[in-house]
Amino acid sequence: MKIYNTEVDWNNKYKCDAFIEITILPSIDIDMLVGVKLIDDIITIGKCIQKIETKIDKLTDLVCLVNSGYNKHFFIDLLKKMHPNVSDWQNKIIYIYTFTTKFSIKNKMELSPFEKKFYSY
Repeated sequence: MKIYNTEVDWNNKYKCDAFIEITILPSIDIDMLVGVKLIDDIITIGKCIQKIETKIDKLTDLVCLVNSGYNKHFFIDLLKKMHPNVSDWQNKIIYIYTFTTKFSIKNKMELSPFEKKFYSY
């Protein structure tokens, strides 16, 4: 399981059955299980069900609002502050991931005791 570190629970989205993440990190793949770590605790596990590659100018108010609760202009400013080492934002690939927390897995025996607490049987 991959761990996604975050410092903010935008819109309390991690308590939902599905949520999105907008990031510059390309390392999440479809069907991958991802533990969302808020500060020091993993607060949910999601399964990646969609991965979209785009550019910063293609982000919309709707996607930014669903992700963070902020409009496109404000969210892009935040993204740039979070990644000060990116110099060419016009050509930088942005990833929009969709996750679901309601999923089943074929072999539950492969889960750790910690992971099992996130699944309903």
